[in-house]
Amino acid sequence: MPHPFRSRENQLPERLPAGAVPLLIMGTIHLFRKPQRSFFGKLLQEFRLVAADRRSWKILLFGAINLTCTGFLLMWCSSTNSIALTAYTYLTIFDLFSLMTCLISYWVMMRKPSPVYSFGFERLEVLAVFASTVLAQLGALFILKESAERFLEQPEIHT
Repeated sequence: MPHPFRSRENQLPERLPAGAVPLLIMGTIHLFRKPQRSFFGKLLQEFRLVAADRRSWKILLFGAINLTCTGFLLMWCSSTNSIALTAYTYLTIFDLFSLMTCLISYWVMMRKPSPVYSFGFERLEVLAVFASTVLAQLGALFILKESAERFLEQPEIHT
């Protein structure tokens, strides 16, 4: 069906009828399209997806307890200057990373493969474990460095 305001050459006529408004048709108008979410909005949506599972609430509870204990241990480490307490604090930090890896594995289980990600998100779980392992090794190197420094210059430790 021809457009009422366009001529055969697909151009606007020189004169429009009185009261007519020229229309430019650009494409489909989606009236009820969802607005684009921000990065934090998408992250919150995925967190809600994982938090809907009952098993993930246990991991979140253990993560909150671990985070509280880690904060307490960090304050205690700075006041006592104990290297053993510092090593134990790093251990609790890496336990927190392993809990986050568990949450990522729950999220990966819930996601299905798509045309863009043919293997799903299984590689993300492997990457999270790799990052946690590398951070644990860096923490061990930091403890070794601190141990060597304290062996050469022994500070006073308050108990």
